[in-house]
Amino acid sequence: MHWLVLGFIVIGALIIGTRSTGPSSQEDKVQAIARTIKCPECEGQSVATSGSASSKAIRVDIGARLRRGQSADEIRDYYAAHYGEAILLTPARSGAASLVWIIPVVAIVIAIAALAAAFVRWRSAADGHATDEDRALVAAALADPHGEGSGR
Repeated sequence: MHWLVLGFIVIGALIIGTRSTGPSSQEDKVQAIARTIKCPECEGQSVATSGSASSKAIRVDIGARLRRGQSADEIRDYYAAHYGEAILLTPARSGAASLVWIIPVVAIVIAIAALAAAFVRWRSAADGHATDEDRALVAAALADPHGEGSGR
């Protein structure tokens, strides 16, 4: 029962931790989207951190698209269609790419369940009782004060 409560707490913490209120201002929204798109000219930089002309143009375009009412996913989809999926720095949260988000959580839950099962099994194994054979072995060990055994 305690493990079930712990599982709910962990899942709840994961859900709360991954939720965000979202960026508040237009510039915050542009930056949030720009952080998920790779600079087409730079090596390993996002559009948000790059100072290249193409990154500046993409940031301006993101702002214009937001003003026209496009969502962050629509904007990311546009750039993925235009430059290829490799331009996205974060995988999509839907479709087959959602497995990147789901598999670690499932693996953690399975690991916790396996640990709980192992603890239950170890606990039940520790409740065993000594057999006559076990008692005879202990008595023989206690009778031999030097611990040399009967084989010497």
